[in-house]
Amino acid sequence: MDWKDRQWWPVVTPIVGITYCSALVGGAFFGLLFYPGNWAIFGPTHLPIVVEGTLLSMADYMGHLYVRTGTPEYVRHIEQGSLRTFGGHTTVIA
Repeated sequence: MDWKDRQWWPVVTPIVGITYCSALVGGAFFGLLFYPGNWAIFGPTHLPIVVEGTLLSMADYMGHLYVRTGTPEYVRHIEQGSLRTFGGHTTVIA
């Protein structure tokens, strides 16, 4: 006897399908509901400003940075244009 042949299969399948679809659609509408409110708060951080002759966005001026993950030694090697190999030597990548 296959597990699909049970009596509750025709009852449970539509319930699960409807629940799954309503979760996807409801989640999308919930996100769209608050999207305009987020622009009122975070929108001004995208405005361009000139600070000491340099064109920046407000987010750059306030100090919002993209933090790279990794150990400081690895990040330092990449910024210098070299990459540490397994042999212990550095290899130029630029």
